[in-house]
Order: sequence, then structure tokens, then C-alpha cells
Amino acid sequence: MHNPTLCERCVCVCAGTHRYIPSYSACSPATSVPLTVGLCLLTEPAVFVKKLSDFSVEQGKSIVLESSYTGTPPISVTWKRNGMLIAQSPRCSVTTTDKSGILEIFNSTKNDEGEYTCEVANEAGGDVCHSLVSILEPLILKCQIGGAPEIKVSWYKDDAKLRSTQAYKMHFKNNVATLAFSTIEDSDIGEYICKAENSVGFATSTALLVVKGDRPRATLSRGKRQLPPTFSRKLKDIQETLKGSDIHLECELQGTPPFQISWYKDKREIRSSKKYKVMSENYLASIHILSVDTADVGEYHCKAVNDVGSDSCIGSVTLRGLYKDWHLLGIALFLSFSSYFLGSSAVLECKVYGSPPILVSWFHDGEEIISGDKYQATLTDNTCSLKVNGLQESDMGTYLCTASNVAGSDECSAFLSVREPPYFITPLEPVQVTVGDSASLQCQVAGTPEMIVSWYKGDTKLRGTAAMKMHFKNQVATLVFSQVDSSDKGKTLPFFDIPITPVDGIIGESADFECHISGTQPIKVTWAKDNQEIRTGRNYQLSYVDNTAHLTILRVDRGDSGQYTCYASNEVGKESCTAQLTVKDVPGPVRNLEVTEIYDGEVSLAWQEPESDGGSKIIGYVVERRDIKRKTWIMVTDRAENSVLTDVVENEEYFFRVRAQNMVGVGKPSPATRAVKIMDPISKYASTECDCIMRQGHFGWFYVMCAPFGSVRTPNIFSLKLESNQLKKKKV
Repeated sequence: MHNPTLCERCVCVCAGTHRYIPSYSACSPATSVPLTVGLCLLTEPAVFVKKLSDFSVEQGKSIVLESSYTGTPPISVTWKRNGMLIAQSPRCSVTTTDKSGILEIFNSTKNDEGEYTCEVANEAGGDVCHSLVSILEPLILKCQIGGAPEIKVSWYKDDAKLRSTQAYKMHFKNNVATLAFSTIEDSDIGEYICKAENSVGFATSTALLVVKGDRPRATLSRGKRQLPPTFSRKLKDIQETLKGSDIHLECELQGTPPFQISWYKDKREIRSSKKYKVMSENYLASIHILSVDTADVGEYHCKAVNDVGSDSCIGSVTLRGLYKDWHLLGIALFLSFSSYFLGSSAVLECKVYGSPPILVSWFHDGEEIISGDKYQATLTDNTCSLKVNGLQESDMGTYLCTASNVAGSDECSAFLSVREPPYFITPLEPVQVTVGDSASLQCQVAGTPEMIVSWYKGDTKLRGTAAMKMHFKNQVATLVFSQVDSSDKGKTLPFFDIPITPVDGIIGESADFECHISGTQPIKVTWAKDNQEIRTGRNYQLSYVDNTAHLTILRVDRGDSGQYTCYASNEVGKESCTAQLTVKDVPGPVRNLEVTEIYDGEVSLAWQEPESDGGSKIIGYVVERRDIKRKTWIMVTDRAENSVLTDVVENEEYFFRVRAQNMVGVGKPSPATRAVKIMDPISKYASTECDCIMRQGHFGWFYVMCAPFGSVRTPNIFSLKLESNQLKKKKV
């Protein structure tokens, strides 16, 4: 306690934690005695008004912890998790005021669980509060399912079928069915059933979901040491019963009671009524049907459910004169499901009873099947059978058999799955490794599961050891050596690590094929063209040096076009690779070259493309002309589709020809046109005696051929557009 200086009449009492303020003086009016007083200020310690509470949050959402406190400032606030100081970061926000402290952690994960502590303190004292934070992971119900494909999985809640929504996500992968809840609410309480079906039958598994605590938390409630119900004595079929009689169906259960028993006819639930009496006592379940008639014919299901599972059994009822409902009686389709590979045959069978005549029809995915080479349908001794020959992928699907007689009709169906034999997508490749190092061999396979993978060295089957382990996952088979020694060395097939590639050959030039081969030596290499062996000589040169095989065609000709194969063989086996040689040449000559128009000092040419492009796309045409007085051809253009020539001299005669061009080069020329004389329009011949003949062309144009009387020269051609009243044969 501080000791201020006081007069005899003044007493200053300081209680609790305090601060001392320097003294000041005053004079008492009564005594006129100076008074000196030291001022004491009380300091309150920091204490929590609102402490932290335990906090649960769904994974991925934010953790928010908030507390409020009182005390004399300044107050320091410290946050810790499991005793470790929490600092401000992009994921962690700490907000502090004079009265409150807030900690917010974004995008929470399982690692954020733990005990959080908030500490407040000032110079007078401090306080601590705690919060236990738990991260709620999404609830997922899982079932491991076995059985022959195709398996269809359905989920039910209290007998209502569920569909994938934002609240529920359903998956079925690697024979594991899952139902994932995005959030858990009170409305999610109930019984959940996973139902797995294939063409043989179905099975179910049941779990009870309960919500506990103030915040939704999910646990699966399963009875301790409880057994699911199973039928020790199933329903028996009642055949050929008399119309109007009473019948009784009964079955016996085993498992842990109590059981919830339900009855169904043709998938519709039956309850006790005047017609039906449903009974259940101890481990017996039964239904009594009064005065049976045609409507009572069909399948009856008894379903038993307890806290840990469910089971069901089926019995059928027929009347005398009506055929028995269909039964899949151990048909080959289901007993040897895995034997149906591509190319094999499958047989579907079922039994039918009833008053003849019975009409039987088969359908595949809704389309009626007609007997022939592909399908053979028979009905012998009440056995319907369908044989499907030469199975292809298109034969997969649902097969439906319908039977009918005068009393009615019924049907049954089965799903046929065609299996694909295993084959290698990515084969094994040679591996070079130093003694003492680790190594692995790997290949990828495909085909219909389940596949069994075995490894061999030579003819000896290998078994996994500590030094050599085998794995098969996601259709990839791997053999891993932890430490290679010389005894692990094996012999390998030839392998084309650089295969030959397609080649474009140009006539008259050389062409080369080359590949690199790995494998156990010695390796013998041979070549073939279109399956005919090639030997060195004449037009071929072959070599194999440093594991590189080489084939050279010295002078390519059209006959060299085809498939070239390199074969590599050693003591282990033989491999090959193939590539195509495409021979390319210059194009052939263009066809039907003609002069289409001569007008006002211009010449127009037209032609058709050549019969052969030489194996390479035509990229243009070269037009050439020659003066009748010379022997030299002059190129006019080298990129023409058709040509209008203006670079000609009036009163001169010319020949024209055209060549096609591709990436290889310019082809042979077409035959030259007749000699064409370039003249002025016909009006220039007004003072000359000549014969002029007009011939009608296209689009109102006429060709005028003029020559002097008695001349044997090639007539000159002009193009004029004249009105119809101007057309005549005349001498000018």
C-alpha cells in the first residue's frame, strides 16, 4: 500500500489494488492548515463476463469462438489451441476490443479439433476460459456388396426410395455402396435400407440413424450381439389349387427378435382383412387366404426386419388350369455367369406349367426375337430355352420371355452380360537396372472383371516374397523387386522401342524405313512387303547394326507402294511392326483443254483436272503459250484454275497448253490447242471480203468465224453480243 503524506485530520485509506497519484496541497477553511493528500485510484482485474462454450462445426465451415470480459484497460487477450499460441494468419482472424475477443478459423479441417483457451489479463490480474472444439465429418453409410454383375443398388428411408439430391449423395464403386449426408437434421432420423439386386435376386442391409445432443450428431444404432433375420423354412409354392378353396402360406425365421413382418403380393403390401389373415407368433409368420380366385394367383413375398437387417422369401400360388409363375431354375446363365465371353454362346432357360396350348415369345430389350442362325428358341417338357450364338457386345441386355394360354399370360426376364477376355493395353517393356537397385515391371490389362494375374519367369510361375512383391490395382499389374541380383535377369521378346513410321516416297528418289529393337540377343531381322519377304539386291538394301534395322528402296516406283513389315525374332519369340509406303508422282496431263473465248485482244482457256493427281493434292496449274513462228514455250501463269490471257499481240497466232502442279512438281503438258490468231473485233473486217459464220454460244454471246473467200487458213474467232435481229450469214 502506498503511504501518502497527510495532516493529522486527514486519513486516506486505500483498499485493494490501486495506483498512487502524486500529492497535491490545499488549505482547510476551518483551520487554515495546509492539507496534502495522495490520491489512490482502484484498478479492477480482467475477468470474463461471457466465457467460451464447447463448439461443434461441420467440416469446411468456420469455427467462431467469442468471449466478453470486464476490467481496467489495458487488457491483453491471448488465444491458444492445445497449449500452443494462435497467431493471426490468412486462415485465422483474431479480433480484440475493450470488452470482447473473437477468434475465427476459416474452412475448418479435422486438424482444427482440440481444446481452445482464451486468456485475459491486466496489471491487476487475469482470467481463463476454455472451449472443446470438434469437427463433424459428413455422415456416410457404407455397404460392401458381393455377387455377379450387373448389380443395381437402391437406398430407402422408412420404405421410401431415396434419390441423389443436395442432401443425399449416392455412389456405387468397387462393390461398395455409399450414402453420404451433406448435413444431419432431426428429420433424418429413421431406418435406412440398402438394397442390392441382380438378375438372380436381391439382398438388403438395414441401419438405424439417431440424432443425439444439442447439435445434430449422427451415430449408427445396432443392437449388441444381434443377428439379422433369416428364413430357416421358406414359403412353399402352392400349385394347381382349386378355385374357391382356402390356402395357407407359412415360413419360419431365425435371428434376434422382435421382427417386423410384412406381406406383399406382386409387390403390393397385404394387410389383414376379410380376404387375408396375417399372423406372426414367435418365429413363425403366415398368411391365410380365403376363397382363392384368379386375382389371387401370383407371387407372395414375406419380409422380416429387425434392428440389424432384413430378409425375404417368395412363394407362388396357381389355380388349376393356369400355368405356374416363372421360376429361374438354375439356368446356365446364372450358374456359370463368367463363362459368357465374346464369341461364345449363352443359353437362357425357365420352367412353365399350365394348360396347353402355351404360346412362348422371347424379346431382347423390347424387340421380339425371331429364331434363326443367331437365336434358337425351344419349348420342351415345360422348359423354355433360348440359345444366343456368337455373342457380341450388342447382345448384352434384358431378355424377356412371355407365356400365354387361354387362362392368362405372364413373363420373366434376365439380364445377359457379355464378358470380354483379358488383353494387354500396355505390355511389359524391358528394364535395365544395376545389381542392388530396386526395379519394377508394369503392364496394363483390360477385360471384364474379376481378373487373376500371374507372373512367370520363363516357364516358372512366380510367387510373392519379401524381395519380390506383386500388385494388381486399377487394372495395372506390377512386379516390384526391392533389390535386384543377377539371378533376376530374364530373357525378353524383341521389342520395337522405335518402330517404323509411314513414308511418302517420290518416284525416282530413294525411300527409307528405320526402327530400333531391344530384347535378348541374338535378334534376327527380316523385312517383307505386302507379306512377301524382301532380300538385299536390285532395288533394296537391308542392314541391322547396333540394334537398328534399316531398309532402303533405292529408286522408288509406283509398284513399291504398299505395307512394309519388319520382323524381329529371338529364342523367346517373334514381334513385328508395319508401316505404309505411299508413292507420290507429278500429276498427269489436264483434260479437254479448249479456247473458250477471243474478244478484244483477250484469250480465255478452260480445262478439266487430270485423271491422276500423283498421290498429292494439286496446288495449281501452269499455262504456257508458243508463237506459231517459234518453238519455245513461254510460261504465262503458274497458279491458274482457268485463264484469261491478255499478254498477246494482235494479228499473231499462238498455241496454248496447260500443266498441273502438286507438291512433287509440275506434270506433263496437255496436248496443245489449235493455232489461235488474235484479231480486232469483227468491225475491222468491214472492207474485207470474207465469209463470216455466227454460232450461238452462252448468255447471249455468239462466236463469229471469218475467213477470206477461198482461204484454207484457220478461221479467226471473235466473240460478239448481238441482238437477235442482227443475226445473219453475210459477206463483208
